[in-house]
Amino acid sequence: MALQILHALWQTDQVLARQATGEERSDNTNVPPPVPLLDAAPWERALQPMLDESAEHRIARAVGSILGACEREGVPQHYVAPASAPAGRGIGGLLWQLLPLNGRHHWDKERGAGVLAWQRLAPERDFAELLWRRWLYSLGAGMRHLPLRARRTAPIADVVRLLNGELDLKFIHDLVPLYALLGWHGFQAGEAEKWSGLNETLDPIGPAPPAYAALRSWLQLAIFPRENESAERNGAILRLLVTLNAAQASRAVSLSLQRLCIRGLPTTDDENRPFGKSVAQARIVVPTELARWLPLALLVPIASKDAQRQASRLLVQSPYHDQTEVTS
Repeated sequence: MALQILHALWQTDQVLARQATGEERSDNTNVPPPVPLLDAAPWERALQPMLDESAEHRIARAVGSILGACEREGVPQHYVAPASAPAGRGIGGLLWQLLPLNGRHHWDKERGAGVLAWQRLAPERDFAELLWRRWLYSLGAGMRHLPLRARRTAPIADVVRLLNGELDLKFIHDLVPLYALLGWHGFQAGEAEKWSGLNETLDPIGPAPPAYAALRSWLQLAIFPRENESAERNGAILRLLVTLNAAQASRAVSLSLQRLCIRGLPTTDDENRPFGKSVAQARIVVPTELARWLPLALLVPIASKDAQRQASRLLVQSPYHDQTEVTS
């Protein structure tokens, strides 16, 4: 029942958004406001049986909980409430990319053309576009970091299943906006790791593909930039990746490994120091199917310890470091 209610609210917001931006009528002065963000805690409890059973739900929750953010003197500041969104140097949470909303959760008809058309025909393209636009929006807002931090993370085992093509991408596509309707801003910042979600209870199903390990580690440097260092904002890597082309994705992986050799692998210690620059330089070949799943996999927030494990696989003592070519 809870899922059906969220679906109805999402459909309502979509209809109201078309009216607010003038797509369905010229008089948009009296359009009702968007559905208020819902208290995430009771809805999460109502959806818990599905979250326990479904990897698609866990991944959609993690993506839907991506937070809005701004920067003050280059330091990321996450919205405590929607009304605190700044006018300039910041962007909204995930729902902000799916509906024409301003920082105060009101309709903004001027943003109509910039909102992503969330259609089910090619879900992998929607996720790729979502990732690419978030990158562009943050650059346009003058942000030093890529705002992909979230209140919930997905188990790395679920991400591996996604990369193996075992999950229903259209179902995840349907679920993401429903979880984005929840008010994740109401949780304290330190709760994200506590709610990492079954990371310790899921049976391991093997490591993630090397391509994901490389791209995820590079992306961590953009999401969590080190103090007193320039930001890792090489748009060429993501631009290649979101084409969903296998050859371009392989090139993106190669570039990410080169950048990691220069910048060092990400770490999670208090000083955020690089823990190694001896990065394996195998030629990683990305298969066609994997190229389709990589943008969504990179959108999915994961626990810091899982990101650390992916980075550690890239050190020269990794089992594939001395190979000339690896197929992910």
